[in-house]
Amino acid sequence: GYKFIYGRGDSLADGELITQQVIRGPFDHIVLEQGEIESSSNTEVICEVESRGYSGVPILWVIDEGTKVKEGDKLVELDSSTIEQELKESRIQVTTAEANVTSAEAMVEQAKIAKREYIAGIFMTAEAKIKSDIAVAEQTLRQNRLLRDSSQRLVAKGVQSSLQLEAEEFKVKNAETQLEALKGELRVLQNLTMKKMLVGFDSDIESAEAKLSAFQSELLEEQQELEDVELQLKNCVMYAPSEGIVVHANRYSSRGGSAEFVVEAGASVRERQAIIRLPDPSQMQVKVKINESRITLINEGMPVRISVDAVPGLKLTGRVTVSYTHLRAHETNDLISYAVFCL
Repeated sequence: GYKFIYGRGDSLADGELITQQVIRGPFDHIVLEQGEIESSSNTEVICEVESRGYSGVPILWVIDEGTKVKEGDKLVELDSSTIEQELKESRIQVTTAEANVTSAEAMVEQAKIAKREYIAGIFMTAEAKIKSDIAVAEQTLRQNRLLRDSSQRLVAKGVQSSLQLEAEEFKVKNAETQLEALKGELRVLQNLTMKKMLVGFDSDIESAEAKLSAFQSELLEEQQELEDVELQLKNCVMYAPSEGIVVHANRYSSRGGSAEFVVEAGASVRERQAIIRLPDPSQMQVKVKINESRITLINEGMPVRISVDAVPGLKLTGRVTVSYTHLRAHETNDLISYAVFCL
């Protein structure tokens, strides 16, 4: 081809040409991007102290970033002064509730004793007295009837006057009246007074038991609140759940600039907010941002060659494991895609 085009001009010897024999083979289309090395398995230590009406809990002390820790090592200590005050108040509430329950239990027992006292004491005594009075009245009635009958025989013989017989008749009627009154008093005691008193005693018992149940529920709530406050106080000190290297869970603005949150003494953390991460160094990955114009060239399972700027000359290999596409960037309208490479 060179001879055909330029042959009419200056001649060029064949030996001066650089040539290469054309062969069939694979063509490497390299997608070169920068990324961040991170662990694919991170153990997060989060704030488990409840908000309880305030915005956050200040950090009193935090372990230095990069420290290698073992399971059980202290990582973070949060300000517990507010929770300690709540703990004192909660203990006072529990003590008051326990006193109320004790008093209510005594009232229930007193009401039950009063019922037993009436049935086995007051009622039986009153019943026995009336029955005794009835027995005396029956004896008096029998005696008066005998005297009346004797008086009737004497009047019939003319030995005694009729006026004396009328007196004996009056005594008999009076004794009968007294006997009926005592029997009526006994029926009222057994059928009405006793039932009325038992209803009153049962009402007192139910009322006392209702108050006891209310105080017991209140005590249970206060005890649960106390347990919760004690747990919150315990959660103010955080320990390493596993072995690892400490990484502070700092948050940076997606638009760039300064950090939104830096883990340090004095910083406030909210409930469920991550404070410390303990990455597993045996499961590392590289997270890379890839422009959408080339994301179609990336498929899961493709081989990857990785170099680390911090370690010149180090070459690592991996494969694409996950691909997230079409995530819009905050500062531009370009679509940015992410690929995660497993080392």
